[in-house]
Amino acid sequence: MPQNKTLLGIHVGPHDANLSVYDGKKFQYFKYEREAQIKRFSPPREMTHKQIVENFLKQTNTNSTDIEAIAIGDASHWLGASDQKYDKIDYLSDICNEVYFVDHHYAHHLSQFETKKSWVLDGHSNSLRYSSIIYDNKIVDTLKDPEHGYSLGECLAEVAYQQTGDDQNAGHIMALDSLGKTNKKYFNKYKDYPLDKSFIYYSFIKYNVEHRRSNIKSNILYDYVKTVHEISKINHLKYAKKFFSKQDKFLFTGGVSQSIILNTHFREHFPNIVITPHGYDGGISLGLINCLSKIKGWDLPKIKNFPFIQTDEHPGFPNKNTIKNAAEYLAKGKIVLWFQGNGEIGPRALGNRSILANPMIGDMKEQVNEKVKKRAWYRPYGASVIVDKYKDYFDLKWESPYMLYQAQVKDKQKLKSITHFDGTCRIQTVSADHEVFYDLLCEFEKLTGLPILLNTSLNLPGKPIAGFKKDAKSVFDSSQADMLVMGNEVYTR
Repeated sequence: MPQNKTLLGIHVGPHDANLSVYDGKKFQYFKYEREAQIKRFSPPREMTHKQIVENFLKQTNTNSTDIEAIAIGDASHWLGASDQKYDKIDYLSDICNEVYFVDHHYAHHLSQFETKKSWVLDGHSNSLRYSSIIYDNKIVDTLKDPEHGYSLGECLAEVAYQQTGDDQNAGHIMALDSLGKTNKKYFNKYKDYPLDKSFIYYSFIKYNVEHRRSNIKSNILYDYVKTVHEISKINHLKYAKKFFSKQDKFLFTGGVSQSIILNTHFREHFPNIVITPHGYDGGISLGLINCLSKIKGWDLPKIKNFPFIQTDEHPGFPNKNTIKNAAEYLAKGKIVLWFQGNGEIGPRALGNRSILANPMIGDMKEQVNEKVKKRAWYRPYGASVIVDKYKDYFDLKWESPYMLYQAQVKDKQKLKSITHFDGTCRIQTVSADHEVFYDLLCEFEKLTGLPILLNTSLNLPGKPIAGFKKDAKSVFDSSQADMLVMGNEVYTR
């Protein structure tokens, strides 16, 4: 590898802009929403790439001559690479002579550095592809919208737009699954339809008509979300089995890999499936760096402290007394804002940028909603549990370090505030490697006998997760949370 040279991977538009930087030794990751404090932020395309590079050069005192190569990622359907991998392009030539456009699904495939096989499934990407099966960097099957149906992600995004005015709320709509009942007539009619015919049964208008014809009295929207998920479990699994054996190790990635419903279903059938916290577009720049490393013959980055790799503000470390005091507040039913280390990659809080509370208090979900989060009543909160104890409280057969799976709660009454309407909870298992958060859970267990905390992301309504101390302080000042802990710095009210 050349000395003092840098690779840049830049993903922009239409949402979740991010940058990864690698100089052969050090790897850095930047999620622009954390700095802008605009959720899912991506600046206008006409001003992005050059400004992103120039800002990086200015902030790091780097010369443009130090940039070895740049990879650009963008999910827009009118873009694409000639071989569905990458093309060298004449772009940003005043900054760098070697610039590549990398196919969106190929970048997803490369965003996890170890797996050789992957299934990329998202809303839609370059050339309107929503699904790609990739073996050893070669796309062996792909599905395009509309000739091969369309994605569950796009389906829920459309419903989210109809219901909330924002198609980025597809994940919120997914939560309605637990409130619905499977429309058995509709399910039986379409459960054997293949994935490439999904435009037939994913249509909310079509479902609405058939639901009314059946004279069913329950909520149409809830039942629709439930029913299409049940159909999706069947047809997605059938499709996956064409390409992967039960024991195959493969990456499931793309925006749909944020679905805890499908993730849990797939893990039951593919025990070696790999799902990362950055499977959505916020992780594309990692794949871009991987692509450039392959092109240039560089060794892959050795990413330390994953998934806590945001290049944001590290507040220092809390001492034992600070951790103990926070645990005491939590045991008393107080709401604690917890800002430690560097932030997590991905949209879910994993113990460094968290709002924490005691899950044994029956109305704690409502308290967190009223005092801080202000989120829709039907959306659940997740839980973090000491890894050695999770089977005592949840019916889950495997560890879940990134909060990507759900399981039935064993004592639903005791843990009412983290139990969703269908009896499940989204779970994070926490090991001793995550030292500070693990210590907090242990202290809480000493006081209460429970190794579990309600855990949700440290942000205000409509804002992204706090990236800097000033953002965490803003959450505290603008809410009714009882304690803010940033490293060893503590605020209470």
